[in-house]
Amino acid sequence: MNTSLGILSEIADNIYLLDYKDGLEIDLKKSVDFRNQLTELVKDQKIGIILNAMNIQGNASISSMQFFSNDIKYNKICLAQAIITNKLALKLLAKFYTEFFKKKSKVKVFSNFNEGLTWVEDQVNSELKS
Repeated sequence: MNTSLGILSEIADNIYLLDYKDGLEIDLKKSVDFRNQLTELVKDQKIGIILNAMNIQGNASISSMQFFSNDIKYNKICLAQAIITNKLALKLLAKFYTEFFKKKSKVKVFSNFNEGLTWVEDQVNSELKS
């Protein structure tokens, strides 16, 4: 599915992959649009999401980070987020997001896709069992 942030696909039960667009500037409008697209797709299903930012450049506004940290609808469905990137600038931005903003869902930064996938699967499976 094409979204305001990139291509979103279901890769396993309750696990979605978002391949970010290269050069993406994530602002509040794009964030709200993505949340609406995601909630329309998954309804009330509890999910984990892999945010794939490998080999791309981009940026996110403070307001977009605050939105994803605090939005009730997004955090009601999203149990865990793995941010995957191999770019230093994006790693720093992701670390800022994970450490500065209080989040309702779990978030972790990875440079290896398989490690991120395993972590998200573990988080979602653990939450769904409890």
